[in-house]
Amino acid sequence: MGRMRGVALAAAAVALGALLGSCARGPSAGDPGNELLAAEARFAEASAKRGLEGWLSFLGDDAVIFPARGPAVRGIAGVKAYYAKVGFSPEGLAWSPDGVRMAASGDMGFTYGRWTYAGKDGAVVARGKFLTVWTREADGTWKVAADIGNDEPPEPPK
Repeated sequence: MGRMRGVALAAAAVALGALLGSCARGPSAGDPGNELLAAEARFAEASAKRGLEGWLSFLGDDAVIFPARGPAVRGIAGVKAYYAKVGFSPEGLAWSPDGVRMAASGDMGFTYGRWTYAGKDGAVVARGKFLTVWTREADGTWKVAADIGNDEPPEPPK
């Protein structure tokens, strides 16, 4: 029994290694994951400067978003309609990635991190985590293929 368990653990370790080996550990100097970090920074900058128009400019035509309530929303037209319905604007939204992973193929990856949402007075009114899946377009640019964020409970008063 112990030997079989050891063989099973070894097989699981090999499978996990193969899976993780397909993604870069990144980012390091010259790492392709740095491209995604730069794309994420441009995404945040465009959203801060141009609002919803800037936000939407980074979504791919078939992008999927995952609202906290309700079904996933697919396609840029669907996303625009959903944002208009709920009144979403990235004004006051700030985020930064904590990490990045890149597929070995170099044409897909994801970023993840934390976000905050501030009211007009600058006080943070919500915070959470995000995961953004990126794909490289035929012209070499990076577009958001899927985006999800979730809220965290408010911080207790100090």
